This record gives sequence, C-alpha cells and structure tokens, in this order.
Amino acid sequence: MVSIRRYENEDRFGHTHFCGGVIIRSNLILTAAHCLIRNKQIIRPYDITVVAKTPMRLQKTPAAQILRVKKIIIHEKFVYSKLDYDIALLKLTKHIQLDNCAAVIAMPKQRINDSTACMVLGWGKLYLAGPLANEVLQLNVTLHSKNFCDFLLDIGSKKLCASDTYDHEKHPCSGDSGGPLICGGVLAGVVSYGFQCGYGLPTVYSDVYEYSNWIHLNKASYFNYFNEFLLLIVIIVVLCKNKIFEF
Repeated sequence: MVSIRRYENEDRFGHTHFCGGVIIRSNLILTAAHCLIRNKQIIRPYDITVVAKTPMRLQKTPAAQILRVKKIIIHEKFVYSKLDYDIALLKLTKHIQLDNCAAVIAMPKQRINDSTACMVLGWGKLYLAGPLANEVLQLNVTLHSKNFCDFLLDIGSKKLCASDTYDHEKHPCSGDSGGPLICGGVLAGVVSYGFQCGYGLPTVYSDVYEYSNWIHLNKASYFNYFNEFLLLIVIIVVLCKNKIFEF
C-alpha cells in the first residue's frame, strides 16, 4: 500500500499523512473519494504526494519513492454526506518501481464470501484522540454478510463491513481511510468510515468488486488516451523524416 500526504518539505517527512491507498497499476492508486475533498472541493493534484515503499511513516528508507499526482478521478456519484460511492483513483506522473516492497494487488473476480478472514492495513490513529501509527499496522478482521451489515448500519449494496470478532475495541481509525481490506490476497475493499474508531460497531468499506467496471473503464480510458498520444507522436516523427511536412 501507499501513504497519501499533503505536499511536504523533506524535513517534515511523514508528518502530513492523511490517507492510505492501494497500487492497482504501477502509476495508478485506488483510494477513498472522501480523502480527496477539502472544504467541499476536490483538492488539487499538485497539493498531494504519494509515498511508496515506506513501512515506517516517519522514516524515509533508501527505497522510498515520493511521487506526484497527475490527475484525481472521483466517482461521479460520490455523496460526501453519506459516503456513497466512496472510491477514487490517483494517476501518478511517474511509475512506482514494483518489487517485493511495492506490488500491484490482485483485484476481485467474484464476491468475497461471508465470514472470510481478512486483514486491513494502515498508519491511522492508534485511538480516537491519539497519534498516527509510526509503522504500518495490520488488523485481522472477519467479513460480515451484506444482510447483517445493512441491517445494523443501513449501508446499501456497494459497501462491506468487517470487524475483529474477538476484540470489538480494535478498528481502523482516522488516517486509515483509503487503505486496503485484503481477503485471501485479494483487494476486497478500501476503508471508508467507522464510528469513533470502533465504538463496538463494524468498520465500513467500499466494496471493490462492485466498482470493477468503473475501475476498468477509468483505467482503460486513461491508457487508451496515452497510447493514442504516443501513436500521434510516432506519426509526426515519420512524416517529418519523410519530409511530408515542410516549414
């Protein structure tokens, strides 16, 4: 996963983390839409950075990559007041160098079964009014049925809920939004919201499977545009070489 931060000076490394994100292509990050809203406006791409290969939030490792954002795509049906359609993409100006420390996560090809054992990762607050975690933390949770989640939390069909069934006080907290819910090595959801960092209720996630078409369409449109641009450059070079253009 990656850390999403406000643009910061080198001497403030890690202090401006506010959300997590997931690598779905080497230059494409999936996160929660609400992470990218400030004062009812979408934040500007150049006001944030994405940091990869940094398990320690405050420690810049030799392998760490700090990447700028080219474009922010928020789901067109996103509703901030209800956190419906709480999903977004960040298109980076450069590619993440993929390796054991930073890899593209597998996307779901079918719905994740109820009661599946999952894990959620993040640098969020250790407790409601507490500090952010210095190292990325893992919480083991169990995925609840859609019927149970909707009955308890009235969340609708495009969300999931999960919790630690053994310790109801352990939950994702502020700063964990946008981070991954991973079930069997597959990205099941991204952290959307909770209730006072737990408060005995499950955490709610955007169901990635339900957004498969939206993600695919936005990935495809971006790369089709990029390929068309490259093709145009090649055509211009060929025409110039053959002196078809004269200036």
